[in-house]
Amino acid sequence: MNRVVFLNALPLNAIDANDFTITIHKAPLDLMRKWMEFFKKCKAEFKCFIRHESTVKLLNTAFGLNLEPSSETYQYSNNDRLIIVILKNPARGRELEIKDINDLNIYLATINVW
Repeated sequence: MNRVVFLNALPLNAIDANDFTITIHKAPLDLMRKWMEFFKKCKAEFKCFIRHESTVKLLNTAFGLNLEPSSETYQYSNNDRLIIVILKNPARGRELEIKDINDLNIYLATINVW
């Protein structure tokens, strides 16, 4: 297993391929907690591409992680496990303090390059 990647969006230009399929599943919190424990046991590398500090803090608390906010640009790598985290109720043009993990929708994404 390579990386478990946390994103706030999935930019298609991060995938260096002409033909690919993306499968996305909405993940309930209890399932995400089980997956995070599995990934930790597998000694996966956790990488965060989310710059929003309060979102990263919530993820760390909810899943027992040690992610750091980052504004780096994501580039897909084969076998990345993608976790896309978005606000249930987006607020455009405002910086929000997210205080509850239930304010987030969490998705698991898989990319298959042809």
